[in-house]
Amino acid sequence: MTERIPEPDTHPGSRTPAVWLATVFRRLAQAIADPADPFRTPVLATIGADGAPAVRHVVLREAVASNARLTAWTDARSQKCAEIAGDGRVSWLFWDPTRRLQARLSGRAEVVRQGPRCEATWSGISTTRRREYLAIVAPGAILGANDPDRAAAPAFALIDSWVDSADLLQLDRLGHRRARLSRTSDGDWFGDWVEP
Repeated sequence: MTERIPEPDTHPGSRTPAVWLATVFRRLAQAIADPADPFRTPVLATIGADGAPAVRHVVLREAVASNARLTAWTDARSQKCAEIAGDGRVSWLFWDPTRRLQARLSGRAEVVRQGPRCEATWSGISTTRRREYLAIVAPGAILGANDPDRAAAPAFALIDSWVDSADLLQLDRLGHRRARLSRTSDGDWFGDWVEP
């Protein structure tokens, strides 16, 4: 069973927006191991070449509070990778209907195709799961009758993003709570309670 996000205390100083965000990051880390947790499949929004938002569900693979990094896996040929290469601004939307908790986390992202983390992650993926990154055609491409089933090289990549702003909303019939936070270049979080 996952931990319930504690409601912010009303007593000044007893719980700050930054402490609440740290609790949300712990929940994100827990969600990675639980396929049924709604925080495991957030919506990731990027900015398309035409300037319009592009949104899709992804599977959260890592959540590291110390550097505010969120990671998903992807096919490097996907449209979201091209969008991130063109404009690295992204936003993640997490919604837990049971806890009635929404977390919007925004920042900058990059696509990582090589290096120790990418190689270690690829090595740890089962053979069955690797097939998802070995398709000969890119995601979204129109399929032809003569397309081979598998590519010679994997198109696996990590999408790493570093969160620099957060908007947290807890819905409650006794009173909604909302906090808006931003991260300094030193990695410290500052935030305020705002009107829901």
